[in-house]
Amino acid sequence: FRRYFETSADYREMRVQGQRLVLCHYPIERWNARDHGSWHLHGHSHGNLPSTDKRLDVGVDCWDYAPVSFEQIAEVMATRPERGT
Repeated sequence: FRRYFETSADYREMRVQGQRLVLCHYPIERWNARDHGSWHLHGHSHGNLPSTDKRLDVGVDCWDYAPVSFEQIAEVMATRPERGT
């Protein structure tokens, strides 16, 4: 797999286009800055765990077996309520 990826990590936080993201292979119920607008992107559940507010399964089996773009993720997240609403 190293020929395809620069790094791998169990947990990572980053910003993309100003949006704070918490990335983990496994879905997490409580993630850093959850109540302050961050999104949690995960895999592992193969679409069998309902996504909640700003948690989204981005595993390829949920996206026609293709990688999902940030723009696609942002479109989905725009339809979801902010935490606490």
